[in-house]
Amino acid sequence: AETLMFVVSFAILLPLSVIASSRIADRVAAGPNRAGLPALAASLFGALALVMLFTKLTERFAWGGGETDLAVILLLLLAVPNLVVLVTGDPTEAYKTSVTQFHQNFYLGPANQILAGDAMLVDTLSQYGVASIYFLAGMFKVFPIGNGTLGLIEGLLSALMFIGSYAAVRIAGVSRLLAGSTMAVAVVALVYGLEFPLGALLQHGAFRFGLPVGVIVGAVAESRWPQAAAPARALQLLTVAIASIWALEAFAYTLLTLVAIVALRAATMPAAERRRELVGWAAGVAGVCLVAHLLFALATLAGSGELPDWGWYLNTLREFLAGQLGDLTYDFSRWSPGLALGPIYLASAAAVVLIVRRRPDVVARARTMLIAITGMTAFGVALLSYIVNRSADHIIPYVALPALMLGALWLTLINRPGLAVPLTTRRAALGFALAIAALLVAVAASSVNTRFSQSALGYALPGGSSLTTALDRLWESPVVRPIAPEGEELLETYMPGERRSIVLTSPDPGLEILIRSGRGSAVPLGDPYEDSFVPEDHLGPLGEFVETLEPGDRMLIDPPGREVFELYRREPSRDPFTGSAFGVPAAAAGLTTLQEWVLKEIGKRFELRKVARSVNGLEVVELVPRPPPG
Repeated sequence: AETLMFVVSFAILLPLSVIASSRIADRVAAGPNRAGLPALAASLFGALALVMLFTKLTERFAWGGGETDLAVILLLLLAVPNLVVLVTGDPTEAYKTSVTQFHQNFYLGPANQILAGDAMLVDTLSQYGVASIYFLAGMFKVFPIGNGTLGLIEGLLSALMFIGSYAAVRIAGVSRLLAGSTMAVAVVALVYGLEFPLGALLQHGAFRFGLPVGVIVGAVAESRWPQAAAPARALQLLTVAIASIWALEAFAYTLLTLVAIVALRAATMPAAERRRELVGWAAGVAGVCLVAHLLFALATLAGSGELPDWGWYLNTLREFLAGQLGDLTYDFSRWSPGLALGPIYLASAAAVVLIVRRRPDVVARARTMLIAITGMTAFGVALLSYIVNRSADHIIPYVALPALMLGALWLTLINRPGLAVPLTTRRAALGFALAIAALLVAVAASSVNTRFSQSALGYALPGGSSLTTALDRLWESPVVRPIAPEGEELLETYMPGERRSIVLTSPDPGLEILIRSGRGSAVPLGDPYEDSFVPEDHLGPLGEFVETLEPGDRMLIDPPGREVFELYRREPSRDPFTGSAFGVPAAAAGLTTLQEWVLKEIGKRFELRKVARSVNGLEVVELVPRPPPG
């Protein structure tokens, strides 16, 4: 066996590695992201190290069958990510494609500005977080920036969330069979049953809400393996620290999960130790969050010369919570399945409290299990808050993972002899769980074939489509808007060599043009739609931008942009913000309120001289001083 391993490694794998690595390196070096090759190599090396570490830990801490658990984890890593985020050229998919691009641009716009040299909370902003956008920009040093690669990143993060959930229930004591079966149902119902492919709508997914899983994994590991308490607690605190600068919702959800777990720990301790436990955790959380913010502030100051303006971010969130944007909501459908999640979490929380108060013997024997249940319950309650005003049925699968994990945890707990649950009750619970699982799989069945065939696992299986082809499609970022290549060609021909360009077109095709051209926006807007939701904070930087414009500067506009420019020339007293709603002007021409404001201000000083025009009406124009009145 040793000889065979040696021969396979050095007579087969070594030559294949040499050939494959050369080809991969050549492809990366020939592309726009060749600077990301060192990061890609480091990522692959780190992934190998994590696999080796995980295998070693399964041996040391003996949760049993580490190789099988590793196989489940690898399956999840392949089964969850969707490799077909956008379907272009199919009229039946046009609506979903436009919705996907619209929502993904909330992330791509700010990330593209970071790649062009901006700093978060100094030059650009995102309603979906701060460190999260830096994370995306870092990932886009490895992957080319685009809709497909953004979807792939969300798919990988979702896979990690599923893997973390599996690890949490296995460490807590759920059998391999039950944990694996639960994950299979979760993948079918919550990934393959989605209306939009996983990775299309990041505002519902792991990128935004997955961090609490790190707290749960750390907490159950700390309880299961006291000898590893220090690193397990460090994982919990590190997760909270990252969440504190990641995004407000991520921080709130992560903190709620940790508070619930700490409360359970304190409630099950002798009275003399509770105060020390609570004070210790409070000090630890405050300390790591303070350090995270200080490091972030210092890094921002070093990189941009300014401190981050958190008020800018909080003003945006306030508008979403209490302003006009807070009125944007989706009503529950009749008998929405989302209504079933609430009773699950209520019953789970009530049952934990009853066990703590009345069954100290169960607490002593099943402490790790109760910590996992408490963490998943708190995580579930936090996620459920998202559908309070975003209650469309297609969102519900994104917030239902904790409920499935709780099913596996409670089934395991009630079947332990110490709880003394009657056999009839245990059988009824198992039957109910199987019925719910069957129902979930049946509901998702109609889309399983499509979604599975689009997953990395579906592409990797022999006889299927090529995995390389699917990754190439994500890497190359297919054209979504037909005019994008025209805009790219115009920029390369008439505005060559610019790191940032003035593009004032309809928002979605405009951002696609910039991304395909490898440029940032010279107009200080990340995603014009997103920024126009809260326009007041952007008027100052936009006004300064207009003041810097000089005769001879060139910009790219489209027919709606030309229409808006001429409109404000004819009606200079017109206000783009009067009657606007959600960043869209009352008489919408296709641009946002902030874009219209910029064109209005440009029109006060300049005429537009056409330099070139594409087939579909995109124009490169040159700024010409406007003659004085009279």
